[in-house]
Amino acid sequence: MEDIQYENGKIYFVAYKAQKIEYVDLDKKQKQTLCNLPKSDVILNGIYDNKLQYCYYDKDTIKVDKAFYIDLETTENREIKLFDKNGYLVKILAKNKEYYFVIKGYELGAEYTTWAGTKQQSIEKTNYALIKKEDYWNSNPKYIDIKNT
Repeated sequence: MEDIQYENGKIYFVAYKAQKIEYVDLDKKQKQTLCNLPKSDVILNGIYDNKLQYCYYDKDTIKVDKAFYIDLETTENREIKLFDKNGYLVKILAKNKEYYFVIKGYELGAEYTTWAGTKQQSIEKTNYALIKKEDYWNSNPKYIDIKNT
């Protein structure tokens, strides 16, 4: 998770004290607005196949509340709705021409109380899968599961 992303000679960032994503074109030495945001506190998650992923986090659960992407060629802005049963966003780890290798979910242990009095759950297993790129961006959960050993 980064606040700054780089792709094709452009540096993307969340504008300081503003509700917009901007970029600097290094060749033209110009700053421009990519999009205005409905609210602040957004985090840039990464750029995958010319799509800039950004998320809003729930401050209480520290999980992604909503996720979106901007197609850097068309500037189309769409919501991503790929979440596991525990409310975690499906995370891209690697890719090839056709598929993304993703974390599609976690198996959580029993909830317990820490010494500080907070409730927590440990991740006991991570579930990996392949998903076609177009299925990921269209929020179609058509996974090819990878067996964990």
